[in-house]
Amino acid sequence: MKSLRIKAFTLIELLVVIAIIAILAAILFPVFAQAREKARQTMCISNEKQMGLALMQYTQDADETYPIGQYKPVGAADFFDWQNAVYPYVKNGATTGSGAVHNGQGGVWDCPSFPTPQVDEYGINLALCNSFGKPSATLAEIDTPAERIQVVEKGVAPVDPATNKPNGEPFIEVGQWNWAQFLNGVVDGTAPEAHADLAYDSDVPAGSQPGWPFGAMPRYRHHAHCSVLFCDGHVKAMGKGQISWAKNVYIPTAYQAIGYGDPY
Repeated sequence: MKSLRIKAFTLIELLVVIAIIAILAAILFPVFAQAREKARQTMCISNEKQMGLALMQYTQDADETYPIGQYKPVGAADFFDWQNAVYPYVKNGATTGSGAVHNGQGGVWDCPSFPTPQVDEYGINLALCNSFGKPSATLAEIDTPAERIQVVEKGVAPVDPATNKPNGEPFIEVGQWNWAQFLNGVVDGTAPEAHADLAYDSDVPAGSQPGWPFGAMPRYRHHAHCSVLFCDGHVKAMGKGQISWAKNVYIPTAYQAIGYGDPY
């Protein structure tokens, strides 16, 4: 009678298998993480494309004029900003707030890479949508729409846990953006050749820098890249140092109209 032999892994074979699995995991997990972040970046770009379409429809219905950046109607509890203005063309996300909390949360207003959903994760170029009681810009004032930024990701990191928001600004502040360069040792945008890039961004802890402008700067959430919507409607990812204030942010006529004067 033959004896029954049970085959099994030896301890050495089991350790070899575990080692192989660990090596494969170490190789593949970063790839999976990059793929997941790439998918989030694609969704973020889609968000901005929808914003671009909404802004395009709004301007066509408003004599080719951009909406106001923000204002608070007399007797109202909440601010009204550009996100409210274009909401009828988007109908995605929330458009309510209270006090100094501006609108634009949820749906297309949320970047999927931001760990905590909050308000004003995207900002519009203040030179386009004024908030100082002056008219907003018209399409005719944009000299090179394929190069001028319309909307960009922004915000201070990390979010303030007490208020669930980094900053109450619904726009990117073109004047303060320029001024902020000096805090980082970078020249401003008054000389196109000297100001080759915009190295400053708001990847800094909330409250670690003085003043509000730091919440109105680009935020590079996607592997050191941020999604940028241009005035002609196209969206692309731009890395740190690729955004030029003089080429991409500064819109001569609109910039001067909000009271900053001519920097050249």
